[in-house]
Amino acid sequence: MNHGSDGTLNVKALVVVGFSAGGVESFRRLTGLLRPGHPPVVVVQHNFPDFDRWQIERARTGAPSATTGWIYLLGETVLTPGLIYQVSALHRTAFSRAAGGRPMVLLQPAAEGQPFHPWIDQVMTDAAEALTRDVIGIVMSGLLNDGAAGLAAIRAAGGWVMVEPPRSAAFASMPAAALARLGGWGEYTCEEMARVINGTTPVPPAVKQEN
Repeated sequence: MNHGSDGTLNVKALVVVGFSAGGVESFRRLTGLLRPGHPPVVVVQHNFPDFDRWQIERARTGAPSATTGWIYLLGETVLTPGLIYQVSALHRTAFSRAAGGRPMVLLQPAAEGQPFHPWIDQVMTDAAEALTRDVIGIVMSGLLNDGAAGLAAIRAAGGWVMVEPPRSAAFASMPAAALARLGGWGEYTCEEMARVINGTTPVPPAVKQEN
């Protein structure tokens, strides 16, 4: 993954962050450390269907999410550096490249009656297949193991993967499952994650989880 002369990632880069329970505070800490013009960030988070529908209706009126301030993705969107987008589990994602190579995403309705599959895995895998090495994947606090397979797909495509240390996560299940899938490697603090995304040197090495 290449950085520009100013230290920022190239305009083709995309960051995909997955979390659920307890992940909002970790994510806010990370985004508070990002430089203006950082690569676009896509947030994947599990919510109740009614909550997602309410947020989407707000987005249709042009209002940001009342609880997060993040932009809900709707329809086909070319992703803009410096912005944070959220996708709903009521949709499927299809990533591609716009003119100039910038990442874009097309949202399609999820299968009727099945809005809550391993959602983080799917979005990360879709991004890896379309954008290959220009994807950074991050898993933060949450329950169960969604995101572990997605990070594996990003790494296999040549992208960069990072995991919140389970010991610092409010809920350790998702980070622990991701680290196990990655062979124990990939722990980064929020500060270290921000250095990677911002292109600050030297880039910190991954840390192996000690069992």
